[in-house]
Order: sequence, then C-alpha cells, then structure tokens
Amino acid sequence: MTWAALPCVLPLLIALSPSLAAQDATYGVQPGDKVTLDFFTAAGVRSLEIAGERKVDRNGEIFLPFLGTIAVLGKDAEAIRALLVDRYSVLFAEPVLQVVVQLRINITGMVRQPGSFYVDPTLSVLDALAEAGGSSGEIDLGTAPALPTPAR
Repeated sequence: MTWAALPCVLPLLIALSPSLAAQDATYGVQPGDKVTLDFFTAAGVRSLEIAGERKVDRNGEIFLPFLGTIAVLGKDAEAIRALLVDRYSVLFAEPVLQVVVQLRINITGMVRQPGSFYVDPTLSVLDALAEAGGSSGEIDLGTAPALPTPAR
C-alpha cells in the first residue's frame, strides 16, 4: 500500500474493526442492529403480525405485537429466540420462531458505495468491502519504504 493511500484506507479499517472484531456468531445485538423474526404456530400457520424486521432502539429494545417492548441488548440470536418462545408460549401453544440478527456497520474510505449496511455478524472484512462495491480505485499493496539505517 502506498503511504499516500493510507489516509483513505485507514477510515475504512477503523469503521469496520469495532463491528467485526469479534467475528463471532454469538454477537450480542446493539442499538441500530436489526432483528428479523419468522413466527409459526404449532399448527404451522405463519403469523404475519409477529414476523418481520425490527430495529433495536437506542435503549437496546425492540417492540413486538402482543408483548410490547422487549430488552434484547447484548443478546445473541439464540438467546432472543429462547426469550421470545418463552414469552409467546403464554399466548400460543408451542410457538416456533426463527431469529436472525444483523449488525449495522458503516463502510467509508476508498469504496464504490460508502454507507451503512446490515450484515451477518460472521462477515469478514473482505466480505464487508464487497458489500460496499469493492474498492473505488487501485490500491498498491506493495511493501513499506525502508527505514534509514541509524549511524553508529
């Protein structure tokens, strides 16, 4: 990478690193993330009222029909699913829920389409770059310049 390109690439890496640092399927949701639900009764009937996408609010909560506000901050997809199965079991016999969590990341720098994206928590940095359309120009990934030898 040429040193001239460093100011353009650094913001990209800084924007990605906090969100993708864990590279972990057990990512705990944060405000701004998205939780997508699919809900079925024991008879296999899909409930369109409950199914759908919910954005985690600034307090780490989502609003759900029949339940109201539910705290999900720091919970992974499986913990959210278990919590909702427990809560909806009072209203529906043996509810079946699928929960998908997507985190929100901001991609800036030398990319074709900078902006905010919802991605799977296990996404790699290269996959995130692809989400933003790839790099917007040639980036020289050559070696760093040699440091001068100290005088003795």
